[in-house]
Amino acid sequence: EQHLHEARRANQEALLHDLFAFERAAYLMSRLRKVADENARTLPAKLLPRLTDLQTAFTDKARAVGHRFRGQLAAYFAQTALPDANADLQVRIGKGATYFQDLITNELLPMVQDCPTETDNKQVRTDLLEAADELEKELFSKLACFTTCAEGFDALAHQQARHRAELSFIPKRRKNERTQPENGPNFSRPAMGDRNDRPSNLYFELLKWRNRMAEEHNSPAYFIMGQQTVTEIATKRPETLDEIAKIKGIGKAKAKRIGPELLDIIARNPPDGRPAGPPPTGANTFARARDAPRQTAKDTKKPVYEATLTLFLTGKTTADIAVLRGVTVQTIETHLARCINLGLLPVEAVLPAERLALIYGTLGPDRPASLTDALSQLGGRVSFTDLRYAYAATNK
Repeated sequence: EQHLHEARRANQEALLHDLFAFERAAYLMSRLRKVADENARTLPAKLLPRLTDLQTAFTDKARAVGHRFRGQLAAYFAQTALPDANADLQVRIGKGATYFQDLITNELLPMVQDCPTETDNKQVRTDLLEAADELEKELFSKLACFTTCAEGFDALAHQQARHRAELSFIPKRRKNERTQPENGPNFSRPAMGDRNDRPSNLYFELLKWRNRMAEEHNSPAYFIMGQQTVTEIATKRPETLDEIAKIKGIGKAKAKRIGPELLDIIARNPPDGRPAGPPPTGANTFARARDAPRQTAKDTKKPVYEATLTLFLTGKTTADIAVLRGVTVQTIETHLARCINLGLLPVEAVLPAERLALIYGTLGPDRPASLTDALSQLGGRVSFTDLRYAYAATNK
């Protein structure tokens, strides 16, 4: 019995030390920053400042506070009672858990999830997302543990919470927008704005020109011009070669070589009131669906596509939904395209941003006369379904 008692004490003390330690999160934070620093030229300019803010908040509000908290645990551990039976310690743990629960929920996790990750370099994007996902998973698991301990520490419940969180974790970027009301989970419809939420025609024309040049020179598109440079040109709309030379990523020599073509593209695409570049990533990417059709009291039966949408928003695949509804996968894809067209579902929920950029950059924002011809122009890099989804978002 004495050996069991001491083993329980050692286990509980180790769990509490680990709970308030943020060393793994600090390592993952450094890993994410290293990927960003080493590839800064190909990543959005706003990423590094955001990571700096994240590191500062994490270091000052999480790691430093956790270190001080662990320093106070020794006095409680010296008492006779086991940690889970120590009333004073339970109160202290509850207060600490509540603090970290609020910090992770309201500051750290949103800062990780909202980091911009647009880049033309697929390997850099893969490395960046992998690092960001690992950090998000660690914070998500910490949050689950703190939430469990907010009402009191129990060793078994603590370990179960950590394991469940690690097994159930899905990066937010892979989820549809969801809300968690107090009375239980409710998967809301992601809202999508009108056509003016799409980037400007100039932005699309610059992407088409860049892809054309890349094919001529047999090189990756980002070698011709980086994503940041395209967005900056579409935003600033330079009118002279000197102004083009001042754009980050061009310079005087390159301006002399490609500047006249760029000026011609700018002149042929006057301002149209739309955003200059791609929308930011994260939970606020989609505007409110102001114009989405609403059912009236006369409606006695929901359209078939709404039933498909409901199942899709629970995380089921098109194949799963087809089996459940007793139809083909193609029928389910038609339903989803209809939802996208009506503004009930953001196209980004079914199509990665880089594939959208490829489609619009090659073909433009207007639907081609023939999707078969469009598929041929893209050289098999996207599917027929991808094209239907992409142009369902633009033809409203």
